[in-house]
Amino acid sequence: MKIPSIKIPSIKIELKTIERWLIYAFIGTIFTFSVLIYLNVSLLKDEATDLKYTQKGQYIPEALLLKAQVELPPNAKTISFSYDHNYVSYINTGIIYIKDLRTGKIVKEIAEEGPITNAFFVSDRNIILYFVLKTKGTARDKFNEIIYQEIGEENLDDEEGIDNYTSEQDIALMEQLLKNQVLLVKTYSMSSGESIEQVELGSANFLRIKQVEYSSLTNVIYVNVEMLQKGKIINTIFRINIMKRVSKYQSGALYTKVVLLSHEDKLIVEDNKNNIYINKSSFKTKEYKKFILIGKDQEDNFYISPVDVPSKILKIKGKDIIEEKIIGDTSFSSIHNNKEGVFLIFKDYIWPLKQDVTPAGIKLNKGNTFLDLFDNVLYEINTKGELKQTMAEEIK
Repeated sequence: MKIPSIKIPSIKIELKTIERWLIYAFIGTIFTFSVLIYLNVSLLKDEATDLKYTQKGQYIPEALLLKAQVELPPNAKTISFSYDHNYVSYINTGIIYIKDLRTGKIVKEIAEEGPITNAFFVSDRNIILYFVLKTKGTARDKFNEIIYQEIGEENLDDEEGIDNYTSEQDIALMEQLLKNQVLLVKTYSMSSGESIEQVELGSANFLRIKQVEYSSLTNVIYVNVEMLQKGKIINTIFRINIMKRVSKYQSGALYTKVVLLSHEDKLIVEDNKNNIYINKSSFKTKEYKKFILIGKDQEDNFYISPVDVPSKILKIKGKDIIEEKIIGDTSFSSIHNNKEGVFLIFKDYIWPLKQDVTPAGIKLNKGNTFLDLFDNVLYEINTKGELKQTMAEEIK
């Protein structure tokens, strides 16, 4: 049997066509690598690539070089920086203002039906968590309607009667408003430009928010609220979990400071009598019973100082003392805590708790008020309300 032969058509490719293909492939390769390099340098860069070098070899973060003059009003409250320190937020007369540190301009104003009492950027995203004080329902409108009916037309010309009644109605109105107050917990996303209501806190007789602790890893929020109860001031700590469930965590006493660990849902509380509680359980050592709560680090250690020995700082892991440190200067006026560590703020300098001895630390500029320390950049505000951003200078 004879197998028929199969004719394979010959393909003739001209040299010019091959050259064109090679040129296209070369252009495509260059374009692909250009995109990858751009993504690596501009979008996925880390701290090591975010540097500019001076002649002396000292590096300056590129972000610092881009920042413009920024002014904050003298009555700015709850000043907070975004995680990358490209934005700063503050509250002025119940409204949130967000400024771009690279231009010095306001890029967003957030106003609500009620005054915004507290606001801050979360530690790892350009999201602001804020609290709005609001009156439930239409309590004010109902009250005004009752007052109008009771005054009547016969009293409209009686100034004395109106003045006396106005004083009484103001007191009654204040009492009613205090009983009907709620705190709305909301978030604002810089990327989407949207505000979302997360949960509502029943906070009748609200006076102020003393402190808020939040962990993006455990998605838990603790809010220490000062309230009025039977003529006395008390504190109530509310807990909000990832399912947006609100519960009263601890109440009745006055809580000076609270610290939430980063990787574990564990709250450390100091009350006004210097008692320390770990998840509501009293903490004491063989030697000491009263402490000042200082702060935490990113390894879930927290730091306390015995009231009787203010020069001693104890590092606690769980409920165990894992390190003791003696500081030579105990005249610090405040404590600052962020992702880079715990810092004691003195009159002329800042001391990182991770350093071994004082007074070695970071120099403060005279007359300025310390705000933050990030990526070796010192953030302060001067007497003119100008935000000053300078390279941190170590004391030698």
